Amino acid sequence: LGLLFNLGVTSRIEPRELLDLCAFAEDLGLERLWIGEDFNNGHDAYTMASVALSHTSRLKLGIGITSPYLHHVSTIARVAVSLDEMRRGFILGLGVGGLSDLERRGIVVKKPVGLLMDVTMVLRRVWMGETVTFKGQAFALRNLYDRYAPRKEIPIFFGARGPQLLRLAGEMADGAILSGPRTYLSKAVKMVKNALRESKNPHRPFT
Repeated sequence: LGLLFNLGVTSRIEPRELLDLCAFAEDLGLERLWIGEDFNNGHDAYTMASVALSHTSRLKLGIGITSPYLHHVSTIARVAVSLDEMRRGFILGLGVGGLSDLERRGIVVKKPVGLLMDVTMVLRRVWMGETVTFKGQAFALRNLYDRYAPRKEIPIFFGARGPQLLRLAGEMADGAILSGPRTYLSKAVKMVKNALRESKNPHRPFT
C-alpha cells in the first residue's frame, strides 16, 4: 500500500527506554522516529535526538515539535543542520508549545502566526548560506552567518491547531503535524489543503 509507519515519543522518555524503542523500531522496519519536546517534564529533546541517531543505523528522525518561544532561531538552525548531518532526512517540526508550560517560564505568547512566519523564513535563508540581517516583532539578527555547507532540503512541518496556524501550514510549511479527534482532523486537513491550493506554489511537495 506504500504506507510509511513512524514511531512518536516525547522527551519525557528515559534514555534507556529510548534506546530500547529505537532498536525495536529498526527491527520492525519503521521509517522515522519523532521526538516531541516536553519542556515541562523530561529531558532535552535535541540531546535525545542525537542519542537516538547515534544508536541506530537507518532510522530517520523528526523533532515534532520544538518551540521558537523557548529556543532562539539561531539555535534551532544549528540543531537542525547538526541532526541532518548525522543522518540525512531529518524533519524539523515547529509550533507554539504548551501555553501553561511557557507561562511557567515567564514567556508570554504574542502573535504566534507572525513568529512562525519569521522563523521559517529566516531558517530557510540561513540554511542556504545567506548572511541574514532581520528585525521582527519577537527577535532580531544582525549579519548572522553560520559556516556550514548550505542545505535546502530540511523540511519544516508546523504543529498547528487553530485556524490561523492551519492556514499558515498550508501556505508556508512543507507538512503539518495534526492531532485530535476524527471530526477535528477532518476539518483541519480540509483547511490546510485549501490554503495549500491557494498558495503561490500549490504543486510543491507537502505531507
